[in-house]
Amino acid sequence: MTSDRIFKIIGNKIRLRLLALLAESPLRVGELAEITGMPMATISKDLMRLRAKKIVSAKRLGVFITYSLAETPTAETLRAVLAAAQKSFPPEVLADAERRKNFVPAKTQNSAENAEVFNGNKIPARERAKIRADESADERNAHIGELPTNLL
Repeated sequence: MTSDRIFKIIGNKIRLRLLALLAESPLRVGELAEITGMPMATISKDLMRLRAKKIVSAKRLGVFITYSLAETPTAETLRAVLAAAQKSFPPEVLADAERRKNFVPAKTQNSAENAEVFNGNKIPARERAKIRADESADERNAHIGELPTNLL
């Protein structure tokens, strides 16, 4: 990709904001929306365009897709341009960077990374919830089948 195409990509303020955030670390669309305040549809549309140009890559984990800058020569050139231009970013991009510093991503309910040890086994959150529901149903139904002692 030629340099004029790279500058055209970062000439769009929305894409510049997304790329500056993704240069820091991988993020999901919902996280990008929370940090930037932009609608998820707008973010998804621009991420789709960036994926088509092989600047952004996507990794699926369950129902979530995490986006990051791709490991391509074009993306590496773009990363260097972003680093060099960081001091002259528009105020929106600088504000996004500040919000990103304080942003704490929410834990996903069904990700493999969210698995924890439960009764000695590493079980994903979805399975843990099912086990807990079964256990609480057993506790609720424990009295069924017991006869009152005053009737005996």
